[in-house]
Amino acid sequence: MLFKIVSAENLWWLYLVFVAGALAMALGYVSMARQAKDPSASKKWLLKIRFILPLCTIGMLLATWLVYKQETATLEIRKDSLLIHAGWYSQEIPKSRLRLDEARFINLKEEHQLQPVIRTNGTGAPGLSAGWFRLRNGDKAFLLVTRKNNVLYLPTQDYILLLSLKEPVKFLDALILN
Repeated sequence: MLFKIVSAENLWWLYLVFVAGALAMALGYVSMARQAKDPSASKKWLLKIRFILPLCTIGMLLATWLVYKQETATLEIRKDSLLIHAGWYSQEIPKSRLRLDEARFINLKEEHQLQPVIRTNGTGAPGLSAGWFRLRNGDKAFLLVTRKNNVLYLPTQDYILLLSLKEPVKFLDALILN
């Protein structure tokens, strides 16, 4: 069974910034390439820019892809495992490692000890926290959070899962019953 996370609200501006940045850098690169034909242009400076701008453009496009993949993440319940598809942060968790009896729904605005405070390997943007974080209480956590309310708190033997799901009750029921 496949389940999706709740889409982040108002994340369109982030895509716009990333794509506009990539386009601006690409245009800058073309402009610099044209100036390279000018004998009065500083060759050292142009040589550096020729390498920096394409790398920055690739970085912006990669950031756009990463945010998109995390916002469109899916969770797949298999016979013996939970498979999370979230770009670079995809993982498979054996069901035997899930502590389903401790699962509950929380509001991160009220549960201060469960709020993410340190991003150890993740993406953070207004309306999206995805990847690995440390919580205020010191626990290690994997987040796919797009909204602060109705977040599924699902502990494993090694870390905490915090998930914003479109159908959280149905997901938890399916996880318990399968």
